[in-house]
Amino acid sequence: MKNKLKIILKTILILIISSIIGFILLFISYNIPNNKVKNNIKDFIIKDSDMFPKEITNINNTIIDYYIESIMLTEIIVDGEDKLDLAASNYYFNERNPLDGLTNYLNNRELSKYNYSRYWHGYSLPLKILLSIFNLSEVKIINYYFQMLLIILICLELKNKKLQKYILPFLISIFFMMPMVIYKCLPYSLTYNLTLISSLFIIKYSNKINKNINYVFLLIGILTSYNDLLTTPLLTLCYPLLIYLLISKLSTKEKIKKVFILSIFWAIGYLGMWFLKWIISSIILHKNILSEAYDTILFRMSKTDLKGNNTKLLDPLFSNIKIFSEGINIILLMLIFILFLIVIIRLLLDKYNKLDSYEEIIPYVIVFCFPIIWYIVISNHSLIHSKFTYRILSISLFSICIMVIKFNQLLKK
Repeated sequence: MKNKLKIILKTILILIISSIIGFILLFISYNIPNNKVKNNIKDFIIKDSDMFPKEITNINNTIIDYYIESIMLTEIIVDGEDKLDLAASNYYFNERNPLDGLTNYLNNRELSKYNYSRYWHGYSLPLKILLSIFNLSEVKIINYYFQMLLIILICLELKNKKLQKYILPFLISIFFMMPMVIYKCLPYSLTYNLTLISSLFIIKYSNKINKNINYVFLLIGILTSYNDLLTTPLLTLCYPLLIYLLISKLSTKEKIKKVFILSIFWAIGYLGMWFLKWIISSIILHKNILSEAYDTILFRMSKTDLKGNNTKLLDPLFSNIKIFSEGINIILLMLIFILFLIVIIRLLLDKYNKLDSYEEIIPYVIVFCFPIIWYIVISNHSLIHSKFTYRILSISLFSICIMVIKFNQLLKK
């Protein structure tokens, strides 16, 4: 009982300290001069009126979201004397759309501010520092190099841990996220970069952090909440979780238990950090941000589409699968599915009386189901934003590729 109380108190303390540090960093970001940042944005934002262009014509899984990116860029350059208010409110402009608002603001037009305080916008400080030195295009090139470096390092660490057979499954799942689109879109990069960083950290320091792995996932959840604008947060849980399962020497039963424990700690970090932003903003702004956030959550979980029409339970899942499998992806997915069936059939024929051999796969089956659960629970958001939420299905793809390898190992026994 004392041990459980200690864990609870430590978790609450980490959340409180994280929120204080997080808000201080936001306050610092709003005290950095905006002139250089504005100049580095002004000449490099898109001039096209299409805020959702396709990198490849008629392929929806290559859509770039300049709508959210415009909000991000506006939020870091809003001027004002009350820096505390700016850090709590996270203003942007929405004249017809956020891109027009950003463009007009950069041209010194007076505009009405919109409050976006329900999110932390923790990316503000690093993004503002980068844009104080480089222009927007250069920042995106740096982002590309950074993402490629992380992927290479993860593959090298998998090899060092004698897990090289899982490099291809990892890369396949990453390719299905369309990395050639992600580096060009700042909001997509928020969870993607954190996913790669967290996965690399767990591989690199698995032996040192094993005793505190629960708190590692708590911190990953906190960082996700601090930086993300509800794009693909589940990636930051499931990729590090799958990597941990591959590295861990725990028994199958312990791994199953760990899947749920680590998921709970991540969720506490993610939701707890989010809740604390609502509390802080409500206190500073003298507004009921909690009520606004609660209404937004209910809407995002509702079984409705963008027009308010009722939808079916699995509509978000089917919508995301459709985008995930567009283009040549459908052929690759079919090949993986056929390979999976072949391995299953061979197992049933060779080891039908040894069903206990399949226990090793259960943790990966559970993680495989996480995106499905996400689409059902966060229904409205997953349906209307399927142009980027489809990337969550890469978790299921990574899981099933791991299962193919695990099944094949069983056949060799």
